[in-house]
Amino acid sequence: MRWSTTAALLAAAAIAVAVSLRYGTASEGGEVLRPRAALRADALPVERIAKIEIVRPGRRAVVLERSGHGWIERMPSGLPVDPFIVREVIAAAAALEVSRVVPAAQLDGDRAGRARLGLDEPVAVRFIWDAGSTEVRLGRLGVAGRAFAEILAAGEPRDALVVGRDLHDLVIGGDPAQWRVRSLFPEAGSEAIGIRFEAGDTVLELRRDRARWELAAPMATRADRMAADAWLATIARAEGDAWIRDLEPGDEAGLRSAGLNPPAGRLTVRSRSGTGERSRSLLVGAPLAVGGADRFAMLDGHPALMQLGAATLQGLFPSPLLLVEPTAAGAAKEDIRAIAIIGPLGEFELVRDLDGWRSPQAPDAAIDRAAVATLLQRLVDARATSISLEPLPEESIVGRIRLAGFDAEPLAALVVAATPDGSQWAIDGGDGVLRIFPASLAPSLDPRAYGIDAESVSAASAPAVESAPSNGR
Repeated sequence: MRWSTTAALLAAAAIAVAVSLRYGTASEGGEVLRPRAALRADALPVERIAKIEIVRPGRRAVVLERSGHGWIERMPSGLPVDPFIVREVIAAAAALEVSRVVPAAQLDGDRAGRARLGLDEPVAVRFIWDAGSTEVRLGRLGVAGRAFAEILAAGEPRDALVVGRDLHDLVIGGDPAQWRVRSLFPEAGSEAIGIRFEAGDTVLELRRDRARWELAAPMATRADRMAADAWLATIARAEGDAWIRDLEPGDEAGLRSAGLNPPAGRLTVRSRSGTGERSRSLLVGAPLAVGGADRFAMLDGHPALMQLGAATLQGLFPSPLLLVEPTAAGAAKEDIRAIAIIGPLGEFELVRDLDGWRSPQAPDAAIDRAAVATLLQRLVDARATSISLEPLPEESIVGRIRLAGFDAEPLAALVVAATPDGSQWAIDGGDGVLRIFPASLAPSLDPRAYGIDAESVSAASAPAVESAPSNGR
């Protein structure tokens, strides 16, 4: 055989294979067509689709509904879904292209015909809008990117169609459960007013009071605004790793097997909305595997188990000590009118007077404004190097400081303590939290540091405190 003849035969065979792959095999019957759209524009008005139902044999139906600018999976989870993927599904249906038709009459005359094409128990996708609906039934996959489908729509015959497989890949090849948004707390942000975590006897609760955050548990104290905002931002970004499976309503055994009845932990975020206050809770269950760090989790009220990774868990549940405001006093410097100091030499006051300071105990003393500024900076701005919840030993107390505002209302009442060698100082604001500072940031309790003669201080008013170690002033 000549080489030219062989080449021609090979080329013809390649063309025949390509045609077969694109349009199917003769055994499937049907009419080969020039490719055309499977759906008329009025049979699938893309912008008016308000609901999508997906029915899969042997599995729970999935119902998606448009909600504002997004989509919600009404069944089975009640969770929001990724609107981009929903648009992909609608677009894939609208773009279905028919390359071959098996007439309904031919299928109806062959009892095994629909089964052979996978259309006896198909996956059905129903698109619903205000004035009608269209159902696309997805059959078996073919070759060369083709698949079988059937369309139920007004004015359309129930022919079996050979179409592109994009819609099949999205609905059958993928898992609609994974279309759900994985964000755990998408509403967490500037409108959040409370965060609470419970795990056994451990409780951590943070509450917003206007522009400030307060810790309510495990202790009642001021919260570090930067740390609270960072935690809230972490919560807002947090996502589950994957959706595992859906639970049937009332499936207590399923909850117990995932360690969710009762849960090992619960994280709740409360926030304001246009209709009032709302909250969302994340339930954390058992590890997915023995010795593993990933855990089962579920959003309360949504029976869908998810996988929660170790890194996400670590960010969601910080140490309470990291959230404590590390400054000694929570007042603003400009709001402080009077400072009362009780130290080893007695009690004295510093009172703001126009652009300076004075002391009622020493009316003629020239108060060192720089020293008072340093004191305020250490009480209001300086951040503790560590936080402790240990009780303050009585023998370590060296003094007390009271701050008052312009309306004479108390702003802070501080207990000052120091180690015997003076290397560390601790300040308790009455909340049982010790903010620990190095000696270089300790407040001076000595009246002489502010320009007040020691003899002007009433020794009779001196508290029963130990002598304050020197802190460099």
